[in-house]
Amino acid sequence: MENSVDHLCLLISPLDEDNIIAHLNQHGVEHVEFTARYRSESVGKTLSFSVP
Repeated sequence: MENSVDHLCLLISPLDEDNIIAHLNQHGVEHVEFTARYRSESVGKTLSFSVP
């Protein structure tokens, strides 16, 4: 049986979107832009990317 992870969730505070995007770009990680996610208690931001 092959191991797999569908997703991983991290809470990053304070959130520095530009720094995170720059780090992913520096390492050649494909990603989409940050998007708003509406949760039961607040609005958060998500960023999706693939790991080679």
